[in-house]
Amino acid sequence: RSPSRGLGDVYKRQVLGGIVSSTALTSSFAIDSKRLKNLSTPLGIGIVIACSIMFFRVILEVMIVNPSLVGEVFFVSLMGVAGIIISIILLTKNQDSKVTKMKMASPFTLKPALTFVTLFTIIIFFTQLLTTIFGNSGLYFIALFSGFLDVDAITLTLSKMALENTITNFTAASGIFIAAVSNTVFKGGIAYYLGTKQLSKLVISSFFVILFVGLLSLFLI
Repeated sequence: RSPSRGLGDVYKRQVLGGIVSSTALTSSFAIDSKRLKNLSTPLGIGIVIACSIMFFRVILEVMIVNPSLVGEVFFVSLMGVAGIIISIILLTKNQDSKVTKMKMASPFTLKPALTFVTLFTIIIFFTQLLTTIFGNSGLYFIALFSGFLDVDAITLTLSKMALENTITNFTAASGIFIAAVSNTVFKGGIAYYLGTKQLSKLVISSFFVILFVGLLSLFLI
C-alpha cells in the first residue's frame, strides 16, 4: 500500500470527523500524536481539515433552520475556506509522509448523540433565561461558554430564536461567530496540552490564520 493512498484514507476520515465532531477528533488525534510521534504532522493536518469542515457545517445548520440568516454568517464560511486552503498547502508539502495503519473508532455512536441532545436542551434553557435577564450580553456569554463544548447546539438555538424574532439576525450571527471562535480557540488549547509540540505548532499556527481571516472579514463585510 502506497504512502499517498494511506494518507488519502486518513484524511477522508477527517472530513467525516469534521462533519460529526471536530472537537472529539482533535482530542483523539492530539493524544495519538504522543503515542505515534512520527505521525504528528499528518495528524495535525487531519485536525485542521476536520476543524475547517466545521465552519461549513455551521453554515449548513443555519441554512436548514433559518435561511434568512445565511447572509449574516457568510464570513464563517470564509474561515472554512481559509482552513481548506491551509490544509491543501500542508498536504502538498507533506504528501510523501508515511502513514501506518491506524485504528479509528466510528463517530456514529449513541453516546455522542445523547450528549448532544442533553447539551442542546441545557443551552436552549440558559440562552432563553440569560437573554431575558441580561439581554444580548447574557446571550453572548452563553455563546462563548457553549462554544467550548459544542458549536452546533448554540448555532441551532440562535438560528431558531432569530427565526422566531426573539432576537435579531445580527445578534444571532454575532453569537454564532463568538461560538465558532471560542470553539476554535478551545481546540487549539486541546492540541497544545494533549499533543506533541510538532502537532500543536502546526494546528495553532493554522488556527491563527483562520481566526485572522474571520475577524478581518467580520469588519470588511
